[in-house]
Order: sequence, then structure tokens, then C-alpha cells
Amino acid sequence: MLFTELPLELHLEISAYLDKRSLKSLRLAFPRTNTSAAAFSHLYRSFAIRLGAPKWSKARLRSLSALCDRLMDPQCQGADLNPLAAIRTLVIDTRHPYMIKEIDCVQRYLTLQKGTIKLPPYESPAMAARGEITEYQKVIPRPQLDLFVDLIAKVIRVLPLLRNIKWRISSDLPTHIQLGIVMVLCPPMVQRRYSLDVHIDLDPLYGMYAELQGILECLSDLNSLALRAMKPGVLARRGPPGRNPISKLIRRCPNLKSIFIDARVYNCILDPIASALNGIRTLEHIENGVVELCGMLDLKWTNAPNLTKLALIVSRGQEEEYEARDNALNQLLEARHLLQHLRVNAYSDTVSKYLLQDANFIVSLDIECPSASSESLGLKFWSQVIPMHETSLKSLKVYSPVIGVWCWLDYPGNLAKRALSRCCNLEELAICFVEDNCNFLGEMVDNLAVSCPKLSTIDMRFFGEHEAFQRNTDYRAGYQYIMKSGDSLKRALKASFRGSADILDSWKSHNKCFAGRVLQVRYQMVLEKMRCGYRFPDSLGDDAPPPVWFDFMLQTWQIFGHPDRDGRQVYRFGRLDDLYAFDDDLAGAHFGAPVDYYLHF
Repeated sequence: MLFTELPLELHLEISAYLDKRSLKSLRLAFPRTNTSAAAFSHLYRSFAIRLGAPKWSKARLRSLSALCDRLMDPQCQGADLNPLAAIRTLVIDTRHPYMIKEIDCVQRYLTLQKGTIKLPPYESPAMAARGEITEYQKVIPRPQLDLFVDLIAKVIRVLPLLRNIKWRISSDLPTHIQLGIVMVLCPPMVQRRYSLDVHIDLDPLYGMYAELQGILECLSDLNSLALRAMKPGVLARRGPPGRNPISKLIRRCPNLKSIFIDARVYNCILDPIASALNGIRTLEHIENGVVELCGMLDLKWTNAPNLTKLALIVSRGQEEEYEARDNALNQLLEARHLLQHLRVNAYSDTVSKYLLQDANFIVSLDIECPSASSESLGLKFWSQVIPMHETSLKSLKVYSPVIGVWCWLDYPGNLAKRALSRCCNLEELAICFVEDNCNFLGEMVDNLAVSCPKLSTIDMRFFGEHEAFQRNTDYRAGYQYIMKSGDSLKRALKASFRGSADILDSWKSHNKCFAGRVLQVRYQMVLEKMRCGYRFPDSLGDDAPPPVWFDFMLQTWQIFGHPDRDGRQVYRFGRLDDLYAFDDDLAGAHFGAPVDYYLHF
């Protein structure tokens, strides 16, 4: 009997013992068979439904709806294997309710290839409502949006193991669709079987009151809540007194675990958020943009015994925000509240003092050191702070736009090199390793691979204007700009990303510490201005690849071993396929954990 002719039950049993990569290979090797169906049911744990992807069509919408109808039909249940039976996480991304045709992507790409850096201007929701949207965006017709809401309800019904829903929303989504989805996700007087995370992207020019007041009043029992700005902007204006939508929502979420509020979209001076949070004892994660304006100084940290993650983001040059952030940390220090994960974007004496209060309580640390005046803090950081947490630290991310003490440099007296070599449990590292035209990436890999046996991920970070340039500019238009720039920028770029790529391509080692080891070097390129693009096309032709839809591009190199000519095992970095991903694709993939496979609609 052939393997593919075995009963479905045996295929399911076999698939249960395989890892993700093996399941994916098995499914591709035997398409349209019981083998593929069994592998499929074990491979995917997450399902993402997104508005506005290039493959969006009414036909695809109806096809998935018909599949859900068949799976819900009592006469068909048991006859077919439910391909969604193992899904535990559902992502609903409604941030971009527009259709983009492939011909529009081609035209946009050709414009960039000609060296025209100017991209279509940002369009506000009000302009979109008047039809003044860009030539590359066409609003999805209302009947299709209504079908999308019905589809969400059907998908939830056919996911027997569903445990979590992540809803991504922007102020571009029509109000009636917002309310329709809310009624599906938060039905009144019904006990939900899943936790709900709501992530809202808002236009800072318009704030929250005009667009999302209605849905906030309908939401309840959230697992996490985030209000973020869609783009850089000024602080939001104050809302009408007495409305207090966020604090009222928090009081309807007794099991809230995570909250993020960006003061650029919600000025909550008049909203008693802290008093509302004081009644939430399940809180694990707080992230704030502009601490003082978000009213966190009145929070009683002793009322949040489960709080382990804290991110305090302040605006550069705003002394009152620095003071507010430091006051919050002083309160934590007085309460002897030990965090496990801390992120701050302006390292200070107060942050240093908090980290030095006890040993080995920090697991993840993400800091930014904004100026050359922080050199003395850097000396103290590497000589005192890191040694205090060398056995507990698993993830360290350090960024400074200034070359010097905050960088890993291959010099005998480099403090970062000395301190990191003692972090035996370090698994993830992001740090600058470039000085002028010298790139020490290869030396850093050789050094840390031996001293940090658990290190699995190195995220490349660079400094100065070319770092910000690479992260905030479309990479094709940016390449045209670089070619027209002076030699200084070309040398800097060579020393940074492109120089690092050359080093990884030529790097090799015979050290046995790499045997059986998974070590990746990655670079995440944030494409804030490029919502749709192409994979590696040097020129468009008949074999041009299809457009992709993503929030960022992740470029990865991984160490592989193979026999050399003389029979010795040699280890080299191999370039993996670039990952064009949404920011929720990597959610929860910390400390070397495998990235989950997402089934996308």
C-alpha cells in the first residue's frame, strides 16, 4: 500500500509527531491527498483575514464564506476534515479598506525605478470620504465590506479551538463596519470563549473622538488595548470633559493584561485612566507614549502585582516628559517592584538606578541612548548594570546614534565586548558594531558564539543618518538616492548594511561550537512609506513576481554546516528567503522561539 493510500486517521497520527518545517514539506510533497489534509490541520495555528490585500476579490470572499457554510452544515460535519480545526489565533486586519490592483503596483514600481522618490501623499479619512484618495487606492465597495463582516462571524463559528482574536483597526475603516465587527466580536450578554486584543491606529490630526467613540463604548472584556498613531504628528487635542471613554472601557475589562496609549492620538489629562487601572490586578504590560500626558503618575504600582513589562516612551528634547518618566521609575523603585522587561527610549541616571536596585531580575532590556552626553552612563551600564543581570538577561537591544561606548567594537578595552561575553543565557542581541568604515560583525559572531552558547538571534543595528534613512525610506527609491550621493554616505552604507551582507556571505568557521546550532543574523527594514511592493525585481518583465503586502521586510542569514574539501566540517552563513511580514506575524516569537505559520486569506 502506498503511503498516500493510508487511512486519514493514520496520517493524522503521523502528522502529530512532526515539527512545523516537516509538516510544510509533507504538505507540499503530496498535494490534494489525505497526507496534505492531515499535515495542513496540524501546521497552521493562526489564521489572518486582511482587508485590501492585492489578492482581495469578491470571488475569494464568497469562496471562503461557502467553505464556512459547508463546515457548519450538520449534514456535512464529519464527512470532510475541517482545515481550520487546529486554529487557535485569529487575526482580523482592517487597517487598509482599499483595493490595490496589480497594474497599480506595477505603475508605482516603475515610478520608483525612474528615481522619483516622491510617493503618493498621505490621505486622511475625511479626504477619503470625499473620494479624494490616491490613484493607487480604491475603496472596497460597501456590499463587499458587509460580506466581510458576515464572513468574520462564520469563521469564528467554525474554529472549535479558537482561543484568541487580534483585531487591527484604523480610522480609515467606515464607522458602520467598525460597529458591525464589534457586535460580532463582543456580542452582548454572551460569554466569549476567546480573549480579544484590540489594536487601533489613528490619525493624530483628527484624534479619536470623531471616528472611534462609538466602538469604544461597545467594547468590553479586552485582553489588551492599544491606541497608536498612524504616522508622526502633534499631540492630540483634549476631548470634551466628562466623556472619559478609555477609563470607562478599562473598567469594563476586569482581566485586562496589556495597555498602550499614545498621547499623539489621545490626550487623557481629563480621563482618570490611572484610577481605572488601579482596579485591574491582572495587568502585565504597560506601554506609554508621553508619560505625563497619559496620567500614569497616579498609578499605584502595588495594585499591579503581575506587571512584568513596562515601556516608557518620551519625546526627544521634552524635559517635562523626561521628568515624568523618571518619576514613574522612582515610584517603582520605592515600591520595590521588579520588572522583567523594560523598554526606554532615553537612558538616564534614574533608569540606571532602577536597574541597579537588585541582581538578576531583568530578562529583556531595550534602551536608546540619544546623545554623546550619555557616554558616562554607558561606562556605568557596561561595567555595573549588565554584570548585575548577566545570568537572567535573555534579550538585549541597545541603540545609540553616536559611535563609541554603546557599540560592540573588536578592541581589547571595549566594555560592551567584555560585559556581553559574561551573559551566558543571552539569546537575542541588537547592538551597533560599526565604527567609521570598520565593520566588526564577523568578529562579534566569532566572540559571542563561544561565550554565549544560547545566542540564537543577532539583529543588526546601525547608527547615524543612513540608519534612519534605511528604516524610513522606500528601499528602491532610496537606492537611487544613494547612488547620487557623495562618497561619505556610500562609505558609511558600505560599512553598515551592505558591508554586513558582504561579511556574512564570506564568513566561515571550523569551530565545533556551531555544530547543531541555529544562529541567525537579521535586519528588519521598516517600510513606512511603501504599503505594497515587489520581491527583488531588477527590471519588470514577463517573469515579474506578484506583488506582496507587508508592514516590514525581514532579511535573514543562518549558519549551516557542510563538509569541506579536506573532510572537515565548515560553517557558513546562508541567505534565507526574505520574509515580507505583518507586525503581528512575529508576535510572541521571542528568545529564539519559532515563528508561527500564518494562514492568510
